[in-house]
Amino acid sequence: MPSFPVDKFDVLVLDRFGKDISGAGLDPNIIGRWMIYGEPEPEKPRIKVIILGDLTPASHGNAVGLGLADIMLRRTFEKIDWDATYENLYTSSFLYRGRTPVVVANDREALRYALRGSNVIEADAAKVIRVQDTLHLSEMLVSPAVLSEIEGRQGIEVLGPACELFAEAGNYRMGFE
Repeated sequence: MPSFPVDKFDVLVLDRFGKDISGAGLDPNIIGRWMIYGEPEPEKPRIKVIILGDLTPASHGNAVGLGLADIMLRRTFEKIDWDATYENLYTSSFLYRGRTPVVVANDREALRYALRGSNVIEADAAKVIRVQDTLHLSEMLVSPAVLSEIEGRQGIEVLGPACELFAEAGNYRMGFE
């Protein structure tokens, strides 16, 4: 099973989630959160704050699993078909996974709140990983703090230099597709 290059980090940014990514919307085994009443959480990875980006079109508004995250974008929240989402939650019986994360205006605001929520004092020290989704972990954007921890490790290739993350509207400049 794929995994992140570090076991503990502050913020995970998922560009998208949905039923075509995982039956739970985002793979609980990858993020280390099962949110099943009475069951202990996995030992790793330990991610302080998870941000949900877009909901995949193939999900048809079914946002099951949104409760596995902490922050989501308003544009994603507005795509949710609550009837489909709740029906899927009750069918699975994992109701914790249906709690609504904090809803924010854009990617920049999501990251700012995530850093505050993870108690990062100095932004330069923040360990942040951004991936397309929990199904695709072969390429990721990482913060300098993560890069310094994994640089030179066998099987890891740095594909490019650091870059500006946000466009003027406060959303990410580039995606993975």
